[in-house]
Amino acid sequence: MKTSALLGWVAASLAATPTLAQEAAWSAQESGDVRLAYAVFPEADVAMIARCQSGTLELLLQGVRLAVPEIEGAAQFDGGRVRDVKWTRSEDGRYLVADRPAHLMRGMASASEARFQFGFGDRAAMLDVAPPADETPIKDLLTACGQPLTSARDEAEFLPLGEDFWTRRGRVHIPAMASRDHVSGWAVVTCMTRVHVMLDDCEVEAEGPVGYGFGRASVNSLRESRLRPDTPVDRLVTIRLTTLVE
Repeated sequence: MKTSALLGWVAASLAATPTLAQEAAWSAQESGDVRLAYAVFPEADVAMIARCQSGTLELLLQGVRLAVPEIEGAAQFDGGRVRDVKWTRSEDGRYLVADRPAHLMRGMASASEARFQFGFGDRAAMLDVAPPADETPIKDLLTACGQPLTSARDEAEFLPLGEDFWTRRGRVHIPAMASRDHVSGWAVVTCMTRVHVMLDDCEVEAEGPVGYGFGRASVNSLRESRLRPDTPVDRLVTIRLTTLVE
């Protein structure tokens, strides 16, 4: 079964904006190099699908419609710290793709309640999810995709790309395949701040579209960048970069 058919089978009929979703059982599915862990929340007409393909993890939502290609949001587990999350429409427009899939999946596996917010202000949409009583499908998928079940990088502080935080921005590195296909992309990277206002120990947390290499290109750019002199040293930060290809 192809990836598109597998995803369509999981949640082919979902198309509503959610307000509340109760607990749902998570299931696992595997076809070739694609592994899924998914849950359908009938009361909200929403499906949450974690996908590992060729070692790359994605978290998809179906049933939340956006009028724009990207939307800022937030996630909170067990009433704890609110985390920034950006959602992007998939190329076929059927899904929302999270920019921090491993972090969100670890939260779903360990929390007793989860809240997702899409947008801010009066028009914000909320999705309350009760994580599964049996988190085995989620944990098995994380392990199969080379992701740890716990990670200190989930606590990384978001570092904006505004001029107030940088003295030099690295060159824009465009992956060869992206240049050939004229495809723009994004990546979320966590790094440690070091002496001499450098970034070190960078790891790609997520990237899209999958397979183009925007994660590695973003790491190369960040290694050339320099932060403000007063930036605290040995602080774990999260940075989201967008690469536009004309």
